[in-house]
Parts: sequence; structure tokens; C-alpha cells
Amino acid sequence: MKLFLISLLFLLISQAPAAPKAINQEDLNQRMTWFNDAKFGMFIHWGAYSVLKGSWQGKEMEFYAEWIQAKADIPKEEYEQVAAAFNPKQFDADAWVKAASDAGMKYLVITTKHHEGFCLWDSKYTTFDIKDTAGIDRDLLGELSQSCKKYGLKFGTYYSIIDWHHDSQVSVEGAKGHWNKWAKMKMVSPVKKRKYIQYMKNQLQELVDKYDTQIFWFDGDWNDFWTMEDGQDLYRFLRKIQPTAIINNRVAKRKEFKYDFGTPENQTPGEKLDYFWEACWTINHSWGYKAHDTKWKSGKVLIQKLIDINSKGGNLLLNVGPTPEGTFPDGCIERLNEMGKWTQTHAKVLYNTEYAPVKASAWGRVLKKNNKLFLHVFDWPNNNQLQINGLEGTLTKAYVFNQPQVELEYESISQGFNIHIPSKAYDDNSSVIVLEFAEDSLSFPKNPDRKANSSNDISLPLSKASITGSSIVYEKRSQSLRSFNSNKDSVSWKQEIVIPGNYEVILNTSLKGSESTFEMKFNNQTLKGQSKNTDKWGQFEDISLGKINLDQIGAYTISLRKTSTNHGPLFKLKSIRLRPIE
Repeated sequence: MKLFLISLLFLLISQAPAAPKAINQEDLNQRMTWFNDAKFGMFIHWGAYSVLKGSWQGKEMEFYAEWIQAKADIPKEEYEQVAAAFNPKQFDADAWVKAASDAGMKYLVITTKHHEGFCLWDSKYTTFDIKDTAGIDRDLLGELSQSCKKYGLKFGTYYSIIDWHHDSQVSVEGAKGHWNKWAKMKMVSPVKKRKYIQYMKNQLQELVDKYDTQIFWFDGDWNDFWTMEDGQDLYRFLRKIQPTAIINNRVAKRKEFKYDFGTPENQTPGEKLDYFWEACWTINHSWGYKAHDTKWKSGKVLIQKLIDINSKGGNLLLNVGPTPEGTFPDGCIERLNEMGKWTQTHAKVLYNTEYAPVKASAWGRVLKKNNKLFLHVFDWPNNNQLQINGLEGTLTKAYVFNQPQVELEYESISQGFNIHIPSKAYDDNSSVIVLEFAEDSLSFPKNPDRKANSSNDISLPLSKASITGSSIVYEKRSQSLRSFNSNKDSVSWKQEIVIPGNYEVILNTSLKGSESTFEMKFNNQTLKGQSKNTDKWGQFEDISLGKINLDQIGAYTISLRKTSTNHGPLFKLKSIRLRPIE
């Protein structure tokens, strides 16, 4: 029996994903210091796909522009002609980096090789690059790297693990849908895989030698041929050739691997994570350039997204998809300019800040720097009172950021303060109240509302729900949806799924009264559930609706409605989470 237990323990240990031996927490903290202070970076998706502008053979394609080869099912021989037409005559590295710097960004990551396999530099290990295929003599990445040094930005390189052009991999013939055919590439043989991994290492060495890349940003880790062991081996290789660089967790399997930083995509975790992370978002919908995609997020949305992410300890990596000519679309430039005006004015209350574990507030977000708290107010209270909870300390001064000479009145409340504020906000994007505390007096009692979240969970934002009917109300104070009295009313979301697969659907609700039935729809799929009586409206508990299979990458319409015919409330809804499951 003892021998069996030892064998079982050995088996469990050998199967658990382990961090590479090269990782030292102290070293990690040191190389991540600049990243933690930076808060804001630029992502650039640019490649052969940009030539097509989101259309193929006269048809505007759905989905992301950089996936057009997969979506239109273009054979790689034909796609080579697309790459040959890549000719960015208007490319100006200085203009790009200056736009990023002026917007308040502190680092830049560009797609040096996306899934299409086309390389944005002259690589001696392939002819599918800007020199041999497109005939471009300029060193685009070299110019960009030098401009980053000129403006003080860290230079980073995105590199796809899967490669639609390389002869080691083939698409899945007969598979239904672009994801199943092109995202799940098959390795031709173990020998080919070994050669491809060496090809990757050779090219990554080039990116270090030629451009001194300081950020390695990988993608495509979902593919079955890429194992955790493959990722850890590549991580160790990169640590050796560029010790100061930081590496994203998609170098291995992102669900288990968290070094050096996590990368939630088109979603923001509900709370602070227990590792370094950044959330990457687009300014419009597509990552690569798509001429007919003009769904621009407003400057206000982007500024508040930046602050929201920063308040949870993360960075925002905001994407721009340049035109094939090499310029930023007007919609991107306008938003970057708007963000720049705000970040330049508010640099002191944004950069080099840290997470403040205060109780979440409906009015906005909080950042901390030394003995100061910065209250970023999105929704300015109309009663001239601003309340902050979940902290203790000797408050010595309170003032509006743009009027430090005018002190605000305040009074202490239980684990918090009530600040008397002016009648109007000074900035529609975010106005900041500064609280200064006596040195070493600021503390944060344990707050059960502030828990570490999983970066893999997708949280549906209740405040952004589309409400149909009059029986459902978003309660700003408690940040919840309540009532659901009628089965004719519903709430819905448009949610991007970037990693197809199975998800557990979890609702956090409270109810005092009779239970009712309800349903959730995910496009054409339906899950049914029953509300749970928790005895108190303020006592929230989880309800699991079970598993839903979201097998395609892209936008899903998700809706929720009561199905019972009784007229009582269904529940008060605090959150909806989609949790990936194997």
C-alpha cells in the first residue's frame, strides 16, 4: 500500500505543470518593474493580410482581418501573391512611435510573424519575408526599434507558434469551419516538428540580434502539437539569449502557465490577479486593418478601460491595425489623440501607481502611490458627496487633482471617508480626487469583495447589458441587475470568444422569496436553470448552469430571461462568468 501511494504521488507530481527551473521570483520582479510602472502599451497587427483590407474577391469578410487566409480558405500558394503585394511606401517609424508616445504608451509590440507565416524582416531562414517575397529593401523592424529607443519606449515582438506557410504543418482537410481547419494545424511528423522548433529558435535569435527585442509576445499556444514541455523549453532558451526580456504566458499553455505575464484578450478580469498581466484590446473590432470596420470605441471608453485595468494591477495593450500603405487609420489617430490629452494631463495619477485593495465603488476606480490614493471618478455624484470604503488611515488632505490649492472637507466613517466634492466634474473621461495620508498610516482591512480572479474566466459586464423591457433594472450602487419580473423581458450581450471550447456558466445571485426558472441563450444554444433562495437580498451565491460548447472564435450573442410565468422577481444578479473547462 505504501509503495502504491508513493507511486501515485510521483504520478501526480510528474503530471502537474511546473515552472521552468530558470524562473526566480526575485529576478522576475526585477525585470517586470518597468512593465508594472508603464501601465499602457501599443499593439500593432500588420502583415500580408493588411493588403486585402478585410475583403477577398470583392466580398467583405467577417471576422478578424489577420485571419482572412483561414476565413476565405486561401491556399498558401495563392496567398504568397498577396504577400508579394505588400508595399508600405508611406511607412514612417517615427510617426508611429511618436503617436504611441504622445498617447501615453510606454512600450510597443508588433506582429513580426503572425499565423500566416509572413515575416516583417529579412530572415535568412525563410524566403517568405519582406525582402524575398515582397521585394522590400528597407529594414522596417530596424527603423521601428530605433524609433522606440529614440522616444524611450520598450520594443517588443509578437511571434506566432502556428505557421500556415511552413512545410512542417498542414491544415485539417475536411474540417468544418475555419477554426477547426486552420487554427488546429497538424504537424507532418515528429522530425518536421523538431526542425520547426529549431526554425523558431533561429528566428527568435535574429529578433534579439538585429532588434534587441525586450518583449517576446507569443500566440497560437492552443494548438495540440504545442505542449507545455515545448513551451517551457522555449522559455528557457529565451531566458538564456535575452535575460532582460519579458515573455508572455502564451509561450507555453496559457491556462496553466503564468510566466512572465498573463494575457487576457478582449476581456478584463473582474479583479486583481495573483501574477503580472496585461489585457489586450482593439480600438475598433478587428486587430488587423479592415477598411469596412469602423466600430471605433470612444476615447472615453478607452480611457476608462485603461484606468479600470490599471486599478486591478494590470496593463492595457491597445491595438492599432495600420493600412497596407503603412499609416494609422484616421479613427485610430483620433482616439490616440484623445487618450494622449488625458494621460499627459494626468500622468502623476496614472504611471508608477499600484493596486489599492479598497472596496469596489460604482463611481469609478482607485489607484495608489505611496501615501496617496487617486480616486478616478467616472460617474460624478450629483449630491456633492463621494464615499470610499475599505480603508483606514490618518487623512491629512483631500483635493481635486487640478486644484491642489483648494482643500476639500471630509469626515471619517466606518472603514472609510466621505468627501465633500464640487458640484461638477472637471473632465468627462475621469476626474480625479487626491487623498493624502500621514506616512505609514494607510491600511486596508481584509475585504472579502476583493478576490483574485482567474484570467481565463470571461465576465459579462452587467453595466453594459442591453436591457429589453421595463422589469429589469441595473442598480448602479450595488453594480447588479435586479428584478426580472416578466418573462417577456431580457438582457443580452455581444461577447467575443477568442479561445473556442467548453465553458462552465456561473451566475452569482441573491434572492429572498420564491424560486423561478430561467434560460440563457448562446446564439442557438440554450441552457436552463432555476434561481436559488439565499434568504437575503445581499447574500449572493453561485448557480452553475453547466457546460456550453462555444466552438468558434468570434462574437456571440448571449441573452438571459426568466421563463416562469409568476410575477415575482427572479433574482438579483451580481455577475456572470464563463469558466473554461477541459
